Amino acid sequence: MNKIMMYLIAFSVYSLLILIAGKGGLKETETVEDFFVGGKSMKLMPSIFTFTATWFSVASMMGFTGSVYNSGYEVFLMSVVGWFFGAGFLVLIVDVIRDYDLTTIPEFFRKRYGSKGLQVFGGLTVIFCYIMYIIIQITGFGIVVSNLLDISYSMSIFLVYLFIVYTTYGGFFSVARTDALNIIITIIGVVITAFLILGRFESISSLHFLAKEAAVENSGSIFRINTPVPVLISTSMAWGLGLAVNPQYLIRISAADSALTAKKMISYSVFILAVLYVLLALVGLGGRVLEPQIQSIVPVDEIYSYLINNTIYTRFSGLILIGMAAAAISTINSQLLILSSGFMVDIVTTVAGREIRQDRMLNYSRIVIVAAATASLTLSFTPPSSLLIYGSIIWSIFSITFFIPVYGGSIWKKANSTGATASITAGLVVMLYSLQKQGFFNSSYNVHPVIPSFAAAVVFFILFTYIGELYENKA
Repeated sequence: MNKIMMYLIAFSVYSLLILIAGKGGLKETETVEDFFVGGKSMKLMPSIFTFTATWFSVASMMGFTGSVYNSGYEVFLMSVVGWFFGAGFLVLIVDVIRDYDLTTIPEFFRKRYGSKGLQVFGGLTVIFCYIMYIIIQITGFGIVVSNLLDISYSMSIFLVYLFIVYTTYGGFFSVARTDALNIIITIIGVVITAFLILGRFESISSLHFLAKEAAVENSGSIFRINTPVPVLISTSMAWGLGLAVNPQYLIRISAADSALTAKKMISYSVFILAVLYVLLALVGLGGRVLEPQIQSIVPVDEIYSYLINNTIYTRFSGLILIGMAAAAISTINSQLLILSSGFMVDIVTTVAGREIRQDRMLNYSRIVIVAAATASLTLSFTPPSSLLIYGSIIWSIFSITFFIPVYGGSIWKKANSTGATASITAGLVVMLYSLQKQGFFNSSYNVHPVIPSFAAAVVFFILFTYIGELYENKA
């Protein structure tokens, strides 16, 4: 049986499984709370599956593995360390998120600060960031499926459109069910890939020795930090601060059936993710030894799929590539669902000033999902040059708009809407200036723009909280 036929069979089986898994969620969804947060009833295992699946995206699989191939272990410092740093903050905020009983994260702005304007802004931020970030996932899916089925990139990204609309259509229950399927397939794929790579070497030590030798030949090193330290640390902070307040993770805290479940969900998921990143790092280093010239053939983000489709091709390659496609889908559908809640709950309902009938809310929410998926699909025809760099700037927007108002408002009783508004405004202004000044749009910067932006957000939050308090006292 030829390669394309094997891939087609794997893709067909996966499609059938997705259809079966997603269908169940439609039957369980009756209310808006069911649709957006699973009725806040998620048990531990489903919570771990959906949290891990929405975290482990194409940026993790393709961007991280290709970057390790290219730059060695410094990529851990630039991305994974920051991600896990952010996960630590998530544990700290669990009780606060649970106490506010949120259906959307921007609701925090209204419930904590009494500001409908901030809630609307939060909804707009979610919509913009997720439409832009979904581009990464569609790009990854397009690369994988074009290899799987030997079709053009443009044709393959139309397939992901159908998958994500279907898996999101049933709401959180459908997303959680398909996430369980997707993360299991993805984990199996990563484990198989790591074993196939390690099977080409006598031991992990010999793999590292040969990878080190290959790097030296190309004037590099897998252990030495080649990227300027300020760039390395600041990029890691951009990822970490953004992850710590990213609605796709925070909302799963709200969806869990208890605070204890939410804390266990984060802790167990991080352990699983740590194992996966170690395995992907070994894949990247092994690929560097087996195929030292891939960079001259394909972009960094396509190295992982190239290795599977060519260098270590086996009868399991179809399953591995499907795992990569599954990682994309499990992140996209979560973000589309949150995007929809941002539009319907945080913007439409807030501006209207009244509740919308449940059945209408569900129908309108599904229309928003289709519209947002279409927008991201259209933008994906011109994919970003680097998934990790591009992703960090999107996460940075969350870090300077959500982090200080959410975490600051949680620990500082005096915090008010004046300080929160000033913090967001200052952070965005400084960030836009830094992006332009440092040429970040061309992936060139000395310190990640999130650092000066975050500092400005902190200063303005504190300063204008006191100013707002003085104004209120005089009034």
